[in-house]
Amino acid sequence: MILRFRRIVSSYEFIGFLASLGSQLRLRQRNQEFYSQSKEDSIISRFCPEQSGHYVDVGSGRPISGSNSYYFYKKGWDGVLIDPIKRNERLSRILRPRDQFHRVLVGAQGNVTFYETYPYEYSTTSSEVFKNLLESGLVVLRRQTQLKVSPLSDFNVEILDNEPSFLSIDAEGADFEVLQSNNWSKYKPRVICIESPKDSDKNSQSIVDYLDQRGYQLVEQTQLSKVFVSKIYLHSFIGGDTPRHLKLFDLSSFVASN
Repeated sequence: MILRFRRIVSSYEFIGFLASLGSQLRLRQRNQEFYSQSKEDSIISRFCPEQSGHYVDVGSGRPISGSNSYYFYKKGWDGVLIDPIKRNERLSRILRPRDQFHRVLVGAQGNVTFYETYPYEYSTTSSEVFKNLLESGLVVLRRQTQLKVSPLSDFNVEILDNEPSFLSIDAEGADFEVLQSNNWSKYKPRVICIESPKDSDKNSQSIVDYLDQRGYQLVEQTQLSKVFVSKIYLHSFIGGDTPRHLKLFDLSSFVASN
């Protein structure tokens, strides 16, 4: 009986995977320009106009829809995708073969409870976030497991200051912990995009203060995320010719307090 149940579950998993693959392929065929949920990739692209570069995408989710990094992958960039969901790993390995994929959790080193939900994108390590989602009726629990957590410093390459690069973090409530697990002497991407909703993030000011101390300026707040840019990168254009991709921004206001 148990074996039969497992086979049924596996069949549904496979059907679900094929459906997800089909939806990602259809989206790829549309050849649209941007893919993020709130145009985060459009904002990042203004500060990363190069045709090649490197990204680290924590909580990368599906490889195309809602992705903060797929626009750059299409341009010729490559990088590291990190996500704990097995289906996302399978999809990413098929649709984004240039990228490295790690199916792990990122944050302070140790072990945590991982709440894998349906829909998958709401899966989280935060018991508070999971409880709120469950009570609101937005998710159902698929499985609850204990998983090992590794620091962000285990997965990034050596990139400093002005190199074309960005870090994207979407960790469903554990975003600040992921940020704090980075090795800043080794990895300082040009742009950082971190999930921090406009109206409801308790760590919002802590994130701003933390990154300000490490040389980053908040340049944009979307409905879902904050986008930060290296002050060194911004300062390099003050008093000189501003590249076309930055002419939409009042750069002097970004560095006025520094």
